[in-house]
Formats: sequence, C-alpha cells, structure tokens
Amino acid sequence: MLKVMPPSPASPETPGQENKYRSQLEQQIGSGYASIPPRFRVGDPQNPIPPEYQESDRLCGLPVMNDKVRDWLITRTASCVTNNQAVVVLEIDSDQLKAANTKVARQFGDEVIRYGAATGARLLDQAQLSCQIAAVRPGSSPDETLFFLFNPSPEDLNKIPAVRSAANAAKKVTVPDFKGKSVDFTIGNSCGIASTRDIRHSAVTTETKQLLETGQIRQASALLHSLQEHAESTTKGIKALHELGDIPIEDLLKLSIRNLMDTVAEKFGNTRVSPAGLRIIMMITSIITSRSLSEKSSQSDTSLQPTMAQLESELKDKRATNSLRKIVTAFNSLFPPQLEPQVNSIQ
Repeated sequence: MLKVMPPSPASPETPGQENKYRSQLEQQIGSGYASIPPRFRVGDPQNPIPPEYQESDRLCGLPVMNDKVRDWLITRTASCVTNNQAVVVLEIDSDQLKAANTKVARQFGDEVIRYGAATGARLLDQAQLSCQIAAVRPGSSPDETLFFLFNPSPEDLNKIPAVRSAANAAKKVTVPDFKGKSVDFTIGNSCGIASTRDIRHSAVTTETKQLLETGQIRQASALLHSLQEHAESTTKGIKALHELGDIPIEDLLKLSIRNLMDTVAEKFGNTRVSPAGLRIIMMITSIITSRSLSEKSSQSDTSLQPTMAQLESELKDKRATNSLRKIVTAFNSLFPPQLEPQVNSIQ
C-alpha cells in the first residue's frame, strides 16, 4: 500500500528558479531529460486510460491514481488473467529527493521527479513493446511513477530487464543551491518490477483466475495490490544499494566502531535514508561489532554471544565482505523475520 508522506521542508527560492535548473540540466544531461512521450500523457488519444478518468499530475502531465483509474487498472488486470495474459508493474522512484529539496532547492527536486518519470516513459517507448502501457502517478507519493504493462508478449518480457537496468543508471551534475553555491549531485532513479509470470506470484495469479471464472471481478484487486507491493519492495532494495553504492564496503568493514559512526554521520547526516538502507548500515555495524568482540574474546575468557559467533561464521563462509548483496544474504539466513520485505528484495 502506498503511504502518504509528509512534505519535505522547502528551501528559499526565487521566481523563475525552475528555469535555471532546467537550463542547467539540459546542458549537462540533455535537452530531452524531462520529455515524456505523448502517448503516456493526459489527453493523448493513444493513452489507454479512458479520457473521462484522467486527472493530470502537476509536474509530469501523467494521469493521477484516482478511484476511477484504479478501477480501470483492476478491470484490465482481470481481463489479462482470465485470458492467461501477463501483467507487469514497473515502478520508478527518484533517488535523493529530500537531499535535492533541502540541499539544493525545492524546484530542483521537482526537476528530479520529472527526470525520473520521463526516464521510465522514454525507455519503455524506445523498447517498442507490443503491449498496452499505462503510466500513473500515485497522488500520495511524489517521487514515484508506476507503469502497468498489460499482455506483454514473450519478446516484450525479454526486453523489460534491460529497461529496468537502464532506468537504474545515474548521472552526476553540478547545480547552484538557493545561495548560489555550486553543489555536486547524483541524479538517478531506483526501478523495480513485478510480473504475474514470476513464480512468486504464480499461486495468487492462479487463485485469482479461478475466482474470476466465478464472476468475482474484484478479486483482481488483491493481485494488482500484490504486484504493486512487490515492485515497491524491490525498488526500495535497489534504492538502498544506490544509497550505499559509493561507499567502499571492504574498507568500511575494517573501520573501528568510532570511525564507522563518523563515516555514517558524514555520509547520511541531514538526509532521509530508506528503511532498507538503514538496515544495511545496521548490518555492517553488527559485523564490525562481531569482529571486535571476537578479537577481545581471544584475549580473555569472555565468550561471544551465539548469534554473533554464527554471524561471523556465515560471513567467512560466504565471503560477504566483498558485496552488499552477500552481506544481505548472510543476514537473511540468520534473521529472516526482521528483514522482510525491503532487504529480502535486493537480488
């Protein structure tokens, strides 16, 4: 379920400032960085969502997720499942939106959102998929854009992973903050997908089809919700990797607890860290704590807690110090209930 997030505090801005940021980004990223293909926009004849259901998002010109749009998505999902056709949900989530708003300016944050939505729409358009695609902006979550793919062909399904990989790429830019000081910023997105062809959704898809055959059309709502949750969970996992991706993990694991605290504070101070990213930070802290206790225990009779000893064993067996994903794997084997759903989604 998409949650309503409180608005970020706005930085002081002057009229016309959005044009300054657009000009800067056009020079550094390209003139079409925020261009969305017309077929996804409100009012375009190729938009599959009925015109009378469409309400335009103020930033991107895409349909907003209102009740009528949601009902239409449920009906299309039901039709696809009944006819053994696939349904795919792709989510684009803009990275570092809070930092964009507070460290640069609110208008720059708007451009980050527009870039994310346009990236997903442009990549799907360039992939020349044969399926029907509906782009929707969740009204409660300003940094997300959802793409619903109905009846993708096998060829389409083979192209989607490349779309996802390209959407997860990031670009470094330099922009002025509201005081005029130049700020280096990484503008990028996290992209996750969920599909009824995924084995993880096979059971609920089969159950939905059986219930639809008895006339229970609304049952497709549960399936669509499940797909959205999985896409969101996967996106959060990728976002966590992006948040930590520029930290040399192997070097980080060699730090003392005190130095780790300073490093994390400098990296993430005054930023919003995703739940999955915070969990990984805590994992790394536990690893360092475990090793510190292990060293101390060799000099005294103090015994390690069984869990820490097991964790250290897992890390040695999996050589987890070389990869965030392996660190997650080690922790998942020890603490699965505490790490779902966000961290388990990092694959």
